[in-house]
Amino acid sequence: MLLFATGFLVAFVVLTQTGASAGLIISMFFFSQIMVIFFAYVVVRHGVFDGKEFREDEEFGYEDYDCRNGKFTRTSGFVLNQLKDSQ
Repeated sequence: MLLFATGFLVAFVVLTQTGASAGLIISMFFFSQIMVIFFAYVVVRHGVFDGKEFREDEEFGYEDYDCRNGKFTRTSGFVLNQLKDSQ
């Protein structure tokens, strides 16, 4: 699906730059909306999550990697201290 979407995008850009008919460009544009929705469906339906599951009291959506300690951290205080130390 990813290769098809990339190929479709490249074909769309090439056709718009070479002066293809307006009907073809418009139909490709409307088809691309359906393709994006289907692509998102495929990713959500068949994608595999390999990250850490959050507990109920956790609300951060990212983790910072601490190179010195060799572990991931998600506390804002650590990030602020790290920024102060770097200055």
